[in-house]
Amino acid sequence: MGKLTVQSKSAVDGAYIWAKAYVDGRPFGQTPIIGKPLPVGVHHVVLRREGYLTTSQRVVVQPGVVVVVSLDLLAVPKRGQ
Repeated sequence: MGKLTVQSKSAVDGAYIWAKAYVDGRPFGQTPIIGKPLPVGVHHVVLRREGYLTTSQRVVVQPGVVVVVSLDLLAVPKRGQ
């Protein structure tokens, strides 16, 4: 078993903001997530928040290791921009 830490930031100003996290298509929690256990192997982390584009990253979890994922969220462009 390894552990996963997930955080999300605004792509505009770098401020930390919350997002819903999914791992391998299943709900994993709301960011920030600190050191949550995750089975060893390759996983797909997805972050979603209303008004922002969905973002994702592939991670490799190893035994006894904390993997840190920090993703920037970009606001959905407004019409006419």
